[in-house]
Amino acid sequence: MPQRESLIPRHVLVDARQKGWPLLARAAIAYYGRMHISILGYAILSLLARAALSGYDIAREMRRPHAFFFGQAQTSQIYPELARLQEAGLISSTVVEQQGKPDRRVYALTPSGMRRLRRWLVEPTPILEARSELLIKAHSLWLADPAEALARFAEHERYHAQQLDVYEAQVTELEQQWGSELALLDSPRFGDYLTLTRGVGYEREYVRWLRWVIAILDQRIRRGGQAIP
Repeated sequence: MPQRESLIPRHVLVDARQKGWPLLARAAIAYYGRMHISILGYAILSLLARAALSGYDIAREMRRPHAFFFGQAQTSQIYPELARLQEAGLISSTVVEQQGKPDRRVYALTPSGMRRLRRWLVEPTPILEARSELLIKAHSLWLADPAEALARFAEHERYHAQQLDVYEAQVTELEQQWGSELALLDSPRFGDYLTLTRGVGYEREYVRWLRWVIAILDQRIRRGGQAIP
């Protein structure tokens, strides 16, 4: 049986087996195989669950500081994904006329898209994270010139310290606005609170680690770059 069988809902497969595999099964596998959604696709669905957006709006939302977990998707990736989602019936689009500007295509989540997103939210999530280039470099940092390495780590420390300030300010703003009700909200603000709190925890620990590495590199510089063999 093709590997795409695992993407097909169980009830569809059971129905296909009961009625005889050949035509129905092949059609079901082809249909649900086309509906396989990437992580970028689910990221788009999650944004459209909050509001109807254009492709440009989606790219802008993914670049906002509090949306760090989306990654840096380009419009060249977003528009083909929007086309696939629309073909699968998970989103719809309308053209909005604008005075003195090009018409704007706005995308919205369909009921089918909302059901798919809700189902995905409670599916198992891979435990392992993507490789970190900086950590791979840290693994062999004993081979690097400490002064040059310190400069690279200092760049990361400055960036992540700034991110930490932004996330902490946004969490504080949410807590001041909603107080104890924040954890019980049935709205996008609840999702913002969860992800921003994770961002604060991640950046706080990462900045602490970066500063620790920088202090060690500084110590090695003071010793003339000589490490204990």
